[in-house]
Amino acid sequence: MPPEELLTKKIGEEFTCVGEWWIPDKKEQNPQRKYSGTLAFTPGEGIVLRIMGQFESEKPSGPLDFSHFKMICGRSTEDELISLYECESAGSSIGKFSAESYSIRAVFVSKDAWLTPDEEIVFKSLRLEYSHLGEWVGVSTIRPKFDQSDETMNVGVSYEPSKTFPPIQVGDYDISLNLGYLFQVRGTPIQRAVLEQATSFTIKRQASKEISLDEVHKLVRGLQDFLSLAMYDEPIYPLVIEGAVEIERGTRPDVTMRLLYQRLGTRKPSDKILTHDTPFSYKDVADVWQGALGEMIFARDEELKPVLNEFFAEHYSPSAFVEDRFMAIIRAIEAFHRRTCETDSYVEKKVWKKDYCPALYKQVEHAVKEVPLSGSLRESFLASLKSRVEYAYQYSLRKRLDNLFDSEYGEDFLTLFAGKRGKERLKNAMEEAETAEEQETKRKQWIKEQRGDFVYATVKARNWFTHFDEDDKPEALIGGPGLEWLNRKLRLFMAALLLDRINVPSEQVKNIFRHHKFSYLQKTDEIESLR
Repeated sequence: MPPEELLTKKIGEEFTCVGEWWIPDKKEQNPQRKYSGTLAFTPGEGIVLRIMGQFESEKPSGPLDFSHFKMICGRSTEDELISLYECESAGSSIGKFSAESYSIRAVFVSKDAWLTPDEEIVFKSLRLEYSHLGEWVGVSTIRPKFDQSDETMNVGVSYEPSKTFPPIQVGDYDISLNLGYLFQVRGTPIQRAVLEQATSFTIKRQASKEISLDEVHKLVRGLQDFLSLAMYDEPIYPLVIEGAVEIERGTRPDVTMRLLYQRLGTRKPSDKILTHDTPFSYKDVADVWQGALGEMIFARDEELKPVLNEFFAEHYSPSAFVEDRFMAIIRAIEAFHRRTCETDSYVEKKVWKKDYCPALYKQVEHAVKEVPLSGSLRESFLASLKSRVEYAYQYSLRKRLDNLFDSEYGEDFLTLFAGKRGKERLKNAMEEAETAEEQETKRKQWIKEQRGDFVYATVKARNWFTHFDEDDKPEALIGGPGLEWLNRKLRLFMAALLLDRINVPSEQVKNIFRHHKFSYLQKTDEIESLR
């Protein structure tokens, strides 16, 4: 593969970069002693630097410190200045032609400067591009032009920056949407000309504060999760992360650096979509996305952090096995209920352990004495029962699901995704009712039955995949399309819970169920055939 310009690469794209590499120090960032080598990225192997020679003289003296460099600098044959961050040894060979390789956590590339060794990496501003961001915004600034006469035909495109978006404030960050363009001409003579809209976010901290590398990760992930939730069920990925860096305070203009790194996990494809395939485009959430985005970014430090981690880990890197995906969404639902509902236990924990556990322990001990078990087995059995008593104050999964369906859009979910047989039961019941009051009573009874069936199916499946008790098997959706439909419905319901939590209006949350892309989930009867 020939050398490539890293400044044209997006996150996740393969690249090969040939150049010279060295270990920087505070006094001399571009020293005389350099090593030829190749920096390359492939999804299976990650980002790896391979050099001819060894950084022997630059290594610390401690025997356990030989495998790591905080930073390696380089200059590519394309004259790009490259700073490699967190470099771990990945192997070496010693002999007539010695060589070393390093696994690289992140690459910072610029035309103008390297990062300064041993100084904190901070940015004055950020520019972020994401997959499908243009479709989410739903605005085009590119216009085709056709001018045809009897003898000639002129075909072209133009860029018309006709749309501006009001900036928002999230914490002490100012975030704005920008519509720019990229224009590329290739070939001599010209064989190809491409005009592409570039939709991006610009982020700055107020009071001219800088943005640390840790904050970059939080902001990038918060925006990514928000967009993935809005464009459910398409996973959204960062494509470009560029930051403005002040290399020498007050003496040089800010330098733009592009960050490249390897995405972790098995990447779920982000397929091509259109704006009408997006449940919530920018115009749908323009009035609330400031608060919603704040919840997504800062909730990771608060109660929703484990919920978001569990939900989006499966969203971006789903297992190949539906049972694993099902158990992941169950964990997310339980964590969500535990951390967001006002009541998530039958008795307050402190009261339970202080006022009830001691008495119950005595009753358990008395009962176990009558069980015909040997001494060691009796002790083990007693410890198991006491452990169950200790946590008996907590709601079961059945109770947690039942509570969550009490939300104002739980009824819409159960109604819309009822199977054909369930809807026929409702139709017959309504026809049998003689008054409007009777119809409402029968409708509520039907909703209660739908909730019971859905919760029953979920609990039975969870019990089977947790304990593999043969008693649960006959009534559990343990494979085939039934479990897949159940899993997809639960994921969609979880998405609705999160949208409601970040203050998207309830009517819009309900609309997600009515979106055309989920119509296939309305045609399944497996849940209603369990009992």
